[in-house]
Amino acid sequence: MNSKPSCSLSHVRHWLLTSAVLCAALCVPATAWSWNGATHERIAGDALRFLGSAHADADMGRAYELYVSSAGTEPDARALLGAAARDFDNRADLEYCGWWVFGCHSNSDWFLDIVNSAYTKLTHAINIAFIDSDFGNDHPGYDYRKVFYEGQLGADALLKDWLYNQNISDWTIDVTFANYTFDGQSYSHSDCDDYQDCEHPPLDNAVRYWFDSAMSYATFTRIGYMCHGADAGVPQHARGTWGRNHSDFEQHCGDRYDGLALDDFDQVSAYIDAYSTAMRADEIITTLADFSYFEHAATMTASDDDYWDAACRDVVAHAIAACAVLFTKASNCLHGEDCNN
Repeated sequence: MNSKPSCSLSHVRHWLLTSAVLCAALCVPATAWSWNGATHERIAGDALRFLGSAHADADMGRAYELYVSSAGTEPDARALLGAAARDFDNRADLEYCGWWVFGCHSNSDWFLDIVNSAYTKLTHAINIAFIDSDFGNDHPGYDYRKVFYEGQLGADALLKDWLYNQNISDWTIDVTFANYTFDGQSYSHSDCDDYQDCEHPPLDNAVRYWFDSAMSYATFTRIGYMCHGADAGVPQHARGTWGRNHSDFEQHCGDRYDGLALDDFDQVSAYIDAYSTAMRADEIITTLADFSYFEHAATMTASDDDYWDAACRDVVAHAIAACAVLFTKASNCLHGEDCNN
């Protein structure tokens, strides 16, 4: 843990910025840096329904029967997978520590509770705009040094100022970051001594880990966790930034899920071939992130309702398709096929 520094102009500046952080938290609506819980439930449930639809192939149909028969009914299977996708945000996976917040906090503290966020969401991004990673990933995860900066009162800067002089706990490095790191790479305890200099593991790695975990011991919770990878369908998640219309765009799609018929299986079917059970689980999520970032990065700079409606139709249909293929890949592996990961 960092020791308490002596007073200096930089620390005075920090306390002034902290005041701005607190004011922003108290004066603006709560911010959810992820598809909201209801949207995650809908995407996971619609992915299951797609597997039982006329658009599904034989492997998808077999996956549908596996999940429905295991749960008892389709509504029960939808509820179990949806709850897991929703509740993944509540996992106490990350712990931050600092002298000025009086120790360590697991997943969230009172400030993050105000803005409806949690530390664990820092592992729910993949930055498609960069291919250089400190840990050998195809793309880095959330890294303040690589955000799409939008000023001192932007969400990324406010979070950085709140987490000033805080570090990730050794437990987080040894457990969560170790789980979410592959191919011989690893974090040392000094790699994240300061939040603003830390590359968090990317979202696709988290999904890859939970696929492996589910195949070791299959539960609806572990399989549903994989579908939280639908966050990669949010262009801001795919650019590794918490600002730039992030929560507004997510809320726009969530509020219009039924009105825009975001569960249109004809549109999901048009995108399903972008994904394959032959891909690793992380590759499925990277493909989703590629689409959302390269096709709809404009959601970060434009806020036209008609454009956002079209973007919602695209990215949610892709997210449903990606989850449907993840669910099918899991079923195939449980039947002894497509276990490559």
